[in-house]
Amino acid sequence: MATQQDLDLVQASAAGNVERVRALLGCGGEVNAQLPNGLTPVLAASVGGRLDTLQLLLGQGADLKRRYQDDATVLIMAATQGQAGSVRLLLQRGASHQERTRGGVSALLAASIEGHTEVVEALLSAGADANLPDERGVTPLIGAAVNGRLEAVCALLAGGADINTKSKSGLTALAASILGTPAVTWVLLENGAETSSLDENGRPVLIAAAVNGNCEVIPMLLAKGADREARDAAGNTALLAATLGGHRDAVHVLLASGANPNSAGSEGIPPLTVAVVRGHTEIAELLMEHGADVNAQTPGGVTPLMAAVNSHPAAVGMLLGRGADSNAADRSGIGALQAAAATGNTDVVRKLIASGADVHHVTADGLTALLVAEAGGHAEIADLLRTRGGGDQSL
Repeated sequence: MATQQDLDLVQASAAGNVERVRALLGCGGEVNAQLPNGLTPVLAASVGGRLDTLQLLLGQGADLKRRYQDDATVLIMAATQGQAGSVRLLLQRGASHQERTRGGVSALLAASIEGHTEVVEALLSAGADANLPDERGVTPLIGAAVNGRLEAVCALLAGGADINTKSKSGLTALAASILGTPAVTWVLLENGAETSSLDENGRPVLIAAAVNGNCEVIPMLLAKGADREARDAAGNTALLAATLGGHRDAVHVLLASGANPNSAGSEGIPPLTVAVVRGHTEIAELLMEHGADVNAQTPGGVTPLMAAVNSHPAAVGMLLGRGADSNAADRSGIGALQAAAATGNTDVVRKLIASGADVHHVTADGLTALLVAEAGGHAEIADLLRTRGGGDQSL
């Protein structure tokens, strides 16, 4: 059980009160006393950067092997707090840079994650392994990259860190940097990071950047040879990913770089249809400006116009203005006019008729738009279709 003298010694060590510490030790104070919260004099002095006090405690036999929270040593705790002076002194007095926590975190990894570059450099100079991973396979470089620690990344690369090492989940430093600081991504690319790297979800880094609309990183990756048509496990390209997320600027960058505006996903749905269904009108305009086929069909025969009728009617006029075929039908023979009649959208029906939609068109089940409107109780649309010669059929 800790005594008042133990508490006084720890507090004096934390404050860097060398004379008080010396006096307490001279009166029988225990150099390795530990408080209920885990603090010892040497730990308090180390994490506080109290070098004179730390020197005194080390001279009196302070224990550097004792383990603290998560099984960390004094060295690891000091590194985590960015106390470069303490780290150097501890290394000089017998602490080992090979020490690791229960989870395999070394002092170098801890300092890299926190971005304590001076500590990183001190540990590397002492011989710390720049590629020593924790139990998850996370190396100091990956730890620094995922947290956007630019200076630490540079120090680690200078110290021999392997730029393309993967964690157990397959994460590389480049993939880890995509959601962090663009400057880190740039440094990694300039030093040879592979643009074919995958993130923890198995996505190529270009797609990961597109998913998050990272317009600063996308051009960097493309400039270094990233495959703009690479696909993730779901069959999405970077352009499809950016379209799904509604990231207009990312879509623009990808299209400007030559991404195929008609490259459909694994289910055969082209980017334009995706944009329409999601209500991303500006993206739909961009896609058409860069050559997207306004009449492209899904495997089921659905065109962007038909998708718009069912999900985003506001886009109907835009698509018709770009030359969308108002008479295209899906595999069941259902066209945009039948779909509009079913939804009861009179304005859309008017636009389709004005653009030349065939009011006499019959589906595979023998339904005209008039029959569909009557079945749905849309009297105004039914009257409009009769006026336009949609037939005298009725239910």
